[in-house]
Amino acid sequence: MDAFFVALRNEGAGVSAEVQSAALKVLETDPSLSYMERVNKGYREKVSMAKELLVDAGCRFSSYNEPKAGFYVFPGVPARDSVGLTERLLEGGVSVVPGTSFHLDAHVRIAVGNNMSVEQVRSGVERITAVLSQAR
Repeated sequence: MDAFFVALRNEGAGVSAEVQSAALKVLETDPSLSYMERVNKGYREKVSMAKELLVDAGCRFSSYNEPKAGFYVFPGVPARDSVGLTERLLEGGVSVVPGTSFHLDAHVRIAVGNNMSVEQVRSGVERITAVLSQAR
């Protein structure tokens, strides 16, 4: 039953490759969507800053979880129980997805929203690193 819910959650958590390809074509051909360059720059800045803080806190990024694009990071964390870590983070006001949702414990998925400022992202990541330092 757990596998069913993991599969169901992951089905709604992503966008199919076909939809992504179509969206890319629109973005490449419609000059009125030039604001996306600014949005992407903001994502890259926030993801880069988050990754730097997470690495300093003992997180690791391997080839399969190195952020190259997107609005999230998926670090390996210095804690074995990502569900327990997720619960502790939620108590501190930070919501992440446990790695077990992706069949990979000792990882968490951290989303970085377009509507979040760099300082809000920094604050959230600092809360995460504070909890990680207690878990060691």
